[in-house]
Amino acid sequence: MKHRHMLGGVELPAELNARNWISITLGAVGFWALFVALASIYAVLVAGYRYAPQNLIHDSALVMLGALFAVAIRVALTRLTTQAFWRQIALTALIAVICAPLFEAAFRVTNSVIKTSGPPDLNFSTVAAASVFWLAPMALWAAINLAMLHEAEGRRRERRLAEARIQAHEAQVRALRYQVNPHFLYNALNSISSLILDGQNAIAEEMVMRLSDFLRASLANDPLLDVRLADEIALQRLYLNIEEVRFADSLAVQVDLPPDLEDALVPSLILQPLVENTLKHGLRGPGEAVTLLRIAARREGDRLHIDVEDNGRGNLALPSNGSSVGLENVRRRLGSRYQSQGRLETIADERGFSVRLALPLAIA
Repeated sequence: MKHRHMLGGVELPAELNARNWISITLGAVGFWALFVALASIYAVLVAGYRYAPQNLIHDSALVMLGALFAVAIRVALTRLTTQAFWRQIALTALIAVICAPLFEAAFRVTNSVIKTSGPPDLNFSTVAAASVFWLAPMALWAAINLAMLHEAEGRRRERRLAEARIQAHEAQVRALRYQVNPHFLYNALNSISSLILDGQNAIAEEMVMRLSDFLRASLANDPLLDVRLADEIALQRLYLNIEEVRFADSLAVQVDLPPDLEDALVPSLILQPLVENTLKHGLRGPGEAVTLLRIAARREGDRLHIDVEDNGRGNLALPSNGSSVGLENVRRRLGSRYQSQGRLETIADERGFSVRLALPLAIA
């Protein structure tokens, strides 16, 4: 039997928040109320237009219709935020140009209903000429909202970056806490002592150097920066080199890193919890076959895939809640760093346990 668990961070856009849409609608009403008021003042003071009380109905309908178009423009603009910036500018201008004649036609229909003056004049040339007047408020509203969307996206990116930094720091603290864990150091030093007592001084010296290299590399690692995949795997290799001495009869390690992916950028210490998870849950018992831990990277288009898998205890390696603290930490970091573009999948079956990471490919 096979269990799959898809884990990925997806942030709900602020534009989908109901309260935010209420604010947008009120802003649209206010924008058009101000525009109509200024246009009426200009007509009275400059053009000598006489403003009658019945014009309030006419202007109120104009404001409501304008607000409806304004909200529709905002909806359209929210769909453009993933486009290139120059394309956003071009499409925003196109939206304003399209909305102006549509608004003029809708306004003529609304005005004929209010005044009960018969069918509206929807001649194309007449509507097109009159729509030039509405192009200014349409374009202004679209430009303001596009700027607001970019400003909101900038704030969201800052929040995600801050969260990513916090989580990266927490990940390093967890890793360092394990690295200097007395139990871990005791086992490593005890293995070194046993080697010395057995007269295997060369191997004991090599293990001391491995332990020193691992601690030095870990402490020098900046958790706020992405690292080369080759360096991240090298750090895990240092860690596994120590564990291979302790579990010489039950652990074998295989790394498959294509040369063209050595410079791929990944979050610092992103593989540490996955390797640690195998050593904690996946190793077979004494007298059983050797557990093979394999770290493999591959490229699929513009995506980087990293697999950390073993042929260990399979389903038994998966906690009852379907995840672990280490896996949850990696899931949160991917979600914060890459949003929906970062994914973590676990597979547990009779053949073993594997964790598959997928993230955007970036080369140093």
